Amino acid sequence: MFAVAAQAWREIRRWIATLIGSVLLLSLASGARADPLPSSLEPLKQRIHSNVLGEDRTIQIFLPAGFKAGSTDRYDVIYVLDGEMLVRFFPPVRSFAEENDLIPPVIIVGVDNLYWYDKGLDSRDRDLLPARVAGSPLSGGADRFLQFLSTELIPYVDKVYPTTGRNSLFGHSYAGMFALYAFLTRPAAFDHYIASDPALWWNDGFVDRLASEKLGGLRGAGKTLFIGGRAGGIHQAFGIARMESLLRAKAPSSLRWQSVANRDEDHGSVRLKNIYDGLKFTYFGHSGSMIDVFPNDGILLKGKPIAIMNYSSFDEEPGIRYTADGSEPTTRSPKYDYGIRISAPARLTVKQFSNWGPDKKVTGKFVLGRPLQPAALPAGATAGGLHYDEYAGASGDPTGHAGPPAAAGRANVDFNLGRFGRAPFAMTLSGYFQAKADGYYIFFIESDAAATLAVGGRQLIAIDPARDGREQKSFVVPLKRGFYPLRLAYRHQAGDARLNLTYLSPVRPDDTLAHLPIMIPNALLYASDLP
Repeated sequence: MFAVAAQAWREIRRWIATLIGSVLLLSLASGARADPLPSSLEPLKQRIHSNVLGEDRTIQIFLPAGFKAGSTDRYDVIYVLDGEMLVRFFPPVRSFAEENDLIPPVIIVGVDNLYWYDKGLDSRDRDLLPARVAGSPLSGGADRFLQFLSTELIPYVDKVYPTTGRNSLFGHSYAGMFALYAFLTRPAAFDHYIASDPALWWNDGFVDRLASEKLGGLRGAGKTLFIGGRAGGIHQAFGIARMESLLRAKAPSSLRWQSVANRDEDHGSVRLKNIYDGLKFTYFGHSGSMIDVFPNDGILLKGKPIAIMNYSSFDEEPGIRYTADGSEPTTRSPKYDYGIRISAPARLTVKQFSNWGPDKKVTGKFVLGRPLQPAALPAGATAGGLHYDEYAGASGDPTGHAGPPAAAGRANVDFNLGRFGRAPFAMTLSGYFQAKADGYYIFFIESDAAATLAVGGRQLIAIDPARDGREQKSFVVPLKRGFYPLRLAYRHQAGDARLNLTYLSPVRPDDTLAHLPIMIPNALLYASDLP
């Protein structure tokens, strides 16, 4: 079979096969790829001196998996307050989120507190509480601590490690309140803020009152704010419900924010959910798989719409929006959801409004047409694969090669392109595809280089990752029961060769993916052993 470079595409095919019995028509690749190494769970502990605080502080650095000194790679940094208690939970979550392409590789920095056991005191009250209060003799040093973070710690990390300059701040409880205080008073200190079950009840709602004063004047472009709390009466008691109301009423429109109330959690257990959800929200837009919708293009019959599907679930705001008339989606356009109906003619545009990085967009064109007409199966054609012709070099489209091929034969589901090596080559695969029933058929191509697919004498898909940055495309076409000439052309340039052809069949107009028929036969490709 074949190995897929993108984790999302592996999951796509496995998921499709599980739900609807889809069949891999052709699997062509150069060999399996090893899974990424896990991130180290052991921190680098360092002590740095702070002139602002007048003391030494301990930090814990967790580098990304595969980190290499001297590499040109650069990384965002997640700063975790209460590091001695919380930062150990981050590396496993980071590893899981990276494996699922939810976040890029990042550096994690845990900022430890100081403890003066002989006095029964610690630095949390001093550093995290923004005002002096009775009963807390060290309180009121939040501004100095924020100055330490922004003018000493961040510059130190940027100097020692290869960073992008994009930074996130995570805090829980008092530190969650501090994260909100930092956002309100010095928003430029960090790019992203994650407040886990913030103690906004403190000092009779001090930070909520501050938000009422400050939110209207903030400039939130490029900033994100995630607040994770607990559902029920405690959501109100902690002051989080009040903060949500203020954000809805006064937050600048450019600020991307989200507040989540988790059920059946306590103050300690909710931290894990807030780490994961907070990172996922912060990096919403990193993964392009959320707009890997299918089919991308197609031919539709009059009065028979098709459902446009995807491989991810999401509930962000503004999240992913779409239009069907060719116009640019805005934050007020309809929200994309799994299984929207498209009728021809339509120019579909699906746009992901990213919290991190540029917005992403895919487009599709659907035209009105008729079913393709089947053809007679030539005598001597047998089931079990396609005929291939391989040409040395890849100077042009494989259809333009003259002269005899360098190699020829039968390509079945076990066919491996690795036999041709990593040097440039071109290839055509041809034969017949059998449609067992009338209906809509969706064909998928995933390729590392330029490739085209023609069915019934009509080119359906042309893909060129080097030109348009897309490695997967799909096309829906109405077919009648019978045999259809199929031709797949491929031009490999360098590196590992990867070419995959899959399909869904048949797709009725009223189907969504969860309700597709299961009975899809395997042996649907026919070819002669001779060219």
